[in-house]
Amino acid sequence: MKQATARVLDHFEDVRPASPPPVEPKVVPKVKVSGKNKRQVVTAALLLMTCALAVVSQYAAVAVQAKTVNQLRDDLTKEKNALDRLRVDVNRLKSLERVETMAVTKLGMQAPTYDKVLAISAVNGTAKTGASPAVDGTHQGAQKSGEERAQAAVKEAEEAPVGDNPFVAAVTRLFHRITFGML
Repeated sequence: MKQATARVLDHFEDVRPASPPPVEPKVVPKVKVSGKNKRQVVTAALLLMTCALAVVSQYAAVAVQAKTVNQLRDDLTKEKNALDRLRVDVNRLKSLERVETMAVTKLGMQAPTYDKVLAISAVNGTAKTGASPAVDGTHQGAQKSGEERAQAAVKEAEEAPVGDNPFVAAVTRLFHRITFGML
């Protein structure tokens, strides 16, 4: 009788992994894209990029204009401040006290004495001469200030006859008040 013998296994066969069966690569079917579709996609992409570029350029233009506006506002503020300083200087230089002081000290002028004042009446054309501060009720040594002289001119204009027509008289007095007796 024959004895059955078992096959002898090499112990390395058990340890070695079995090689996987060969895998065939998966084939992805190609999607056919027509030339018309490609052109539409490219055109859409270009249109989208153009729109994005236009928006970005508009934002850049707005930023530049905003910077210019801010610079102009700063310049305007500086010019307004300079104008205010100049107005203060003009008011200081135009003050009557300063002008009178400069006229007396630097130019050697004298204040008026009111000796030779000629008052002309508008109605009958007569003239009064020799009006002096003594006639007006002030004493000889005092001199009138600018305000006192302006008030006296307005008072004389109100007292001056302007004719028989009351409307003309009212209009004339109004213009004398508006122009501080300069007309």
